Parts: sequence; structure tokens; C-alpha cells
Amino acid sequence: MDSLSQIVLGAATGELIAGRKLGNRALWLGAIGGTLPDLDVLGGFALEPLANLAFHRGITHSMLFWIIGAVIAGELTFKLARRSDLSRFAWYTFYFATFATHVLLDCFTMYGTQLYAPFADTRVAWSTIAVADPMYTLPFLMALIALSRQAKGSSRRRFWHRFGWFWSLGYLALTVVNKGHVEEKLWAGLAGQNIPASRLVSNPTILNNVLWNAAAETEDAFWLAQYSIFDDGLPQWHRMDKDTAWFEAHAGDPVVERLSWFSDGFLYKSPVPVREGEWMLGDLRFGSFVARPGLGEDLIFRFLVAEAPDGLRFLSAEGGPKKGEEADFFPLLWSRMWGRD
Repeated sequence: MDSLSQIVLGAATGELIAGRKLGNRALWLGAIGGTLPDLDVLGGFALEPLANLAFHRGITHSMLFWIIGAVIAGELTFKLARRSDLSRFAWYTFYFATFATHVLLDCFTMYGTQLYAPFADTRVAWSTIAVADPMYTLPFLMALIALSRQAKGSSRRRFWHRFGWFWSLGYLALTVVNKGHVEEKLWAGLAGQNIPASRLVSNPTILNNVLWNAAAETEDAFWLAQYSIFDDGLPQWHRMDKDTAWFEAHAGDPVVERLSWFSDGFLYKSPVPVREGEWMLGDLRFGSFVARPGLGEDLIFRFLVAEAPDGLRFLSAEGGPKKGEEADFFPLLWSRMWGRD
């Protein structure tokens, strides 16, 4: 999730664990704890782009980090804070909770979180909420702002704290129910078009839980669709042929293997080179802006690779609208959300 959502969740967790003793300091320290797992973004300054793609939401988002990181952060805070604040173990618990809630919230998004690192590289991605969703974050934030203005231990402070948690957990539960409804429609659409899909993934588009992107796989093709809960009828699926020969020719290539792992096998190659010897690959799990077949230039998550004598070279990763097209994206998203093509 975006940084603001994690700050808000961390602050609420800090209040839950230590608000009665620390008051607003629990909010501030919880907000800090809620952002610490995302320090893995610093890997972008030290790692190659492909390695950084795998490092993000890796070890700092694992259950192992919940324990080791909580002990380190808790020990430092215990030594710096007043002894009357919290016990050593209470500080361990404080950071364990802020790290755990951060990571679990990330699991609700599509990107994938390596919860079991370093023992397994499985990416947990329940994909029920977008990485930024103001309907989740803003009411939660307003509740914490109201809470912070109340006296420590007061009934009004408890009310706003409970309201914030009620909203956070309730909205997440709603996204799970909504995903189930959307996937029923998506499978029905596949059946209606006689598409024998072996698997399907779906995730909401950015900033909302109304419009969803989806990808499905058959033996020789991928299929893309979009579905809004305000759509009439079933979603229409659009075919994107697999370039099986190209992937077989590059079987075992480290770049292809890493990107296939990252995309959970939903890796598409454009049929037309970007330039001679350069190809655009895309992670179809994130869908496209209009869910229509084409050359893949409309995909939300794109990778540029180049042919080289010793294999493929990873050039770049790009997400979101292309440069210069950002202004066109949000009006299109808003219109499509309400069931209008």
C-alpha cells in the first residue's frame, strides 16, 4: 500500500498497543514503525533494476523480520525512552505489531509480498485492494486526527480509535466480498465466450474498488478483461496470443525466469520489437488501461529487455501511464468506473 496508508495503520496499531500509556507518542512511534519495512526502497540505489524488483517486499516484509526487526527496534527504543514508558518486552510487542500489520496490509494488494523469506520466495498476493485507495485511507486518517485531539485514556479517544479500526477492517472485508462477486462475473464471462481458462487473476484498478482488471490463461493465449460493478451484462474477454517459440528459445535465461516468477507466469511478450533487438514484456496480472488486445503498449506494468550475445539484458521496468499520457488516464478511469466504455 501507499506510504500514507501504512503511516495511518502504524499509528492506529501504536495506539492499540501503547496509547493508554504514551498518548500521542504512541501514534508517532507507531507511524514510524509502520513505515520501517518499506526502507527496502533504498535497494533502488544499490541494486540493479531486476534485482531490486525482487528485493522490494522481500526480507523486510517477511515474518522473520517481524521478530528480528521488532527486537532490534524495541531494544533501541527501550534504551532511548524513559523506563517508565514501557517494558522491554512491551516495546518488542509494539514493533512486532506495527511490522506485522504493515506486511499483512501489503498482502491484500497484487504486487506480492514474500512473507516466508528467506526460506521460500512465494509471493502472497490476495489482490483485493489497490495499492492506493482513498476510501480505505482517508476515513481512517480522519479518525486518527480526531483521536489525537482527545485526552489520553478518554472515552472519546477510545471511540475514534475503535471507529478507525472498524473502518479499516470493515473496508478490507468489503474488498474480499467484492472480489468474490467480481470473479463470479469474470468466470461467467469466460464460460459465455467458451474460453477454457485454466486460471484467472483479478485486482482493482488504482484509487477504487469498483473497476477491476483481470487476466486469464489458456494453453496458447492470455485473455484480458475489465469489469465494473456498475457494468450491465458480463465482461468481455480479449485474446493476446502467447509467443511460445520466443519463450522456449530463452528458456533458462535469468531475466525470463525472474520476470516469470515476479508475474506468476502471466508474462506477455509484444509481437513487435520496440527497437531492433529490444522487446517489451508485460505483467498481465495488473491488466491494461482499456483491456483491449494490441501490441501490449497499453499494459500497466511493463519491462524492456534487449537481446545480447550472452542472453537477455534487463533494461527497465515501468508502471502506470506512459510519460505524457498521465492527463488522459484519470478521466478515462473515472468514466469506465461507472460502467461507461
